[in-house]
Amino acid sequence: DDEYGQKLIKVAQANIITYSIDTPSDIRAEDLNFDSEGMTFNIVASNAKFKIRASLIGRHNVYNILAAFAVGFCENIASEDIIAGISNLEGVPGRLERIKGDYPFSVFIDYAHTENALQNVLATLGKIKQNRLILVFGCGGNRDTTKRAKMGRIAEDMADSVIITSDNPRNENPQGIIKDILSGIKNKDKCDIILERYSAITKALSLAEEGDIVLIAGKGHEQYQILKNKKIHFDDRKTAKNILDKKFNIE
Repeated sequence: DDEYGQKLIKVAQANIITYSIDTPSDIRAEDLNFDSEGMTFNIVASNAKFKIRASLIGRHNVYNILAAFAVGFCENIASEDIIAGISNLEGVPGRLERIKGDYPFSVFIDYAHTENALQNVLATLGKIKQNRLILVFGCGGNRDTTKRAKMGRIAEDMADSVIITSDNPRNENPQGIIKDILSGIKNKDKCDIILERYSAITKALSLAEEGDIVLIAGKGHEQYQILKNKKIHFDDRKTAKNILDKKFNIE
């Protein structure tokens, strides 16, 4: 499917095994279905069809699974062992990581902190949402300032509700960072500004209703927040989990 992959095929001198979703190949995915808990699809290889269920989400992870399947296939690993391994994949912490629990809506944590990453994760979640997509995000301080307005524009276009907060402001004024983000947003009534990240996450989870998806973006696996020259403990995953369990009286 990838244009550069087509170029590599023409110059590679080794035996080539191709994989794809949209174009003919040796190993192909078809009948893709995504939901908030993962995805199912079929892998077609050597005139055989294999049913895949994984807890990962997104087309990019379909490609990752196809690549892994192709390697196992070439190494003559039994297909049932490959499929079992795929089924047991937990995913990378902080990368489209779903907060596990018996909640009426879904909450995801993702490291997306660039415009491309934010656009991709919102597009992925937009395909599986049943109701609204609520986004919590900010931008890091002392980093590329040109992406802030772009990320604001993407948030406005792709999320139903946006809460802008602090990421790692470092030595910048957090309000100045948020002002830069807002410069890319036309309909500012769509946004809530909550400077303190814990309060922003709390607000998002209080707004969420059945069928909604909440995305908390920017920090992913990080377990700290950088405020001026001080690094404090802060974990989006644990914060969201604690708020949710308290909200729904789960011990």
